[in-house]
Amino acid sequence: MIKSVSVKGQLVLPSKLRRKYGITAGTSVNILDTGYGILIEPLKEGRARSDFVSKSKIDGGPVLSFKRKQILTTEQVSKILEETE
Repeated sequence: MIKSVSVKGQLVLPSKLRRKYGITAGTSVNILDTGYGILIEPLKEGRARSDFVSKSKIDGGPVLSFKRKQILTTEQVSKILEETE
């Protein structure tokens, strides 16, 4: 599927894909550089980066927290930490 990017860098996702992956107006998505291309990953409802990352009280750096007791894979932790740099 080929789409054009607007002057502002915007891209319209086809409605078929938005429905398939539950993407509606206001849905948060994670945009990842895979090294081979760009991956757009819709975040599950109630799951945002702020659910996992907070600021350290010592130096203000990123700290992973588990407010909702969710288990993350090593890959998910790496992605979250990359976003905070």
